Order: sequence, then structure tokens, then C-alpha cells
Amino acid sequence: MTLLKFPLRFVSGKSCGALIESTGTTVTPSSCLQSQASVAGDLCKFSCEAGYELPGNEDTLLCLPSGSWNASIISCTRK
Repeated sequence: MTLLKFPLRFVSGKSCGALIESTGTTVTPSSCLQSQASVAGDLCKFSCEAGYELPGNEDTLLCLPSGSWNASIISCTRK
């Protein structure tokens, strides 16, 4: 018996909508910006370009089984 040596991604339920990069904001991985590419359990990380900062302490969104993100889209603000 051969074991698979790569992670399996089970798509069950709804996918989360594509995120948007606002000015000064970067989202990784880039698949977070594609429609229906994020499924339950996927994490998307936000970072800020020079001269911008996160509005709070959170920098990550989680795709929930319901097909929604666990919080609002994060947009960096100008310092």
C-alpha cells in the first residue's frame, strides 16, 4: 500500500468569496483573491506596505464552513 505524501484538501460545503487588496495592503496566498478558491479552514494573511499599518491586532482571516470569513476584510491604513 502506498501512502500519499501531500496534503489532501476536502471541499465540502461552501467556499468563501474572494478577498480584496486595498491600497497599501497585501493578501497571501494569492489564491485568497480568487473567486471560490478558499474553502473551510483556509487562512488568508494581510500585511501592510511601507507607510501603512494594520487597523488592529488581527492580520488573518479564516474561511468558515458556512462560506463566510470569520471577520471583515482587513484594510491597512496610512500612518
